[in-house]
Amino acid sequence: MIRSSAITQGNVLLNIAIVPDLVEQFNDQIVFIVNHHEVARGQARRITLRNMDRGTHEIQVIIEDAQGNALIQSNMQKFHLLRYRLGQ
Repeated sequence: MIRSSAITQGNVLLNIAIVPDLVEQFNDQIVFIVNHHEVARGQARRITLRNMDRGTHEIQVIIEDAQGNALIQSNMQKFHLLRYRLGQ
């Protein structure tokens, strides 16, 4: 499950929950994909996307084994980011 929160000034905090949580036990990697590009890899379950442009974005998370084989992956999830400036 992917959750986004704390969206401020184009920064988006992403948290994921993995059930069952086997990542550390088997040295698996969490791969964060945003707009079809890898933006983070490791065992961290939380990342911050900084200075995102306004508009529609897609997020996906893939769990890979130590050899780089995809074990599981989330569906692509869309979110829409609005950014306002004072005086507009």
